[in-house]
Amino acid sequence: MKNNVVNLKTIDTRGKGWSYDMRMHIDTLQNSKITVAGIPATKILDMRVQPGGLADPSKLIEYGKQRNITVIIKKFGG
Repeated sequence: MKNNVVNLKTIDTRGKGWSYDMRMHIDTLQNSKITVAGIPATKILDMRVQPGGLADPSKLIEYGKQRNITVIIKKFGG
């Protein structure tokens, strides 16, 4: 828990291309060499979407999991 690094993103899923952009962001996180006190960090992408903005987050969560990035998706204010 001490070496967790969280990247918080707010996303408007009503636009086009947001899913692709988030996959590219996950790839960037995967390729980054982030450390905490010299230890490789556990990377977490914490996303906030508008209420009802993401009916099925499983594909993006799985995409992150395959790249060793924990993806958390919650609605704004939740």
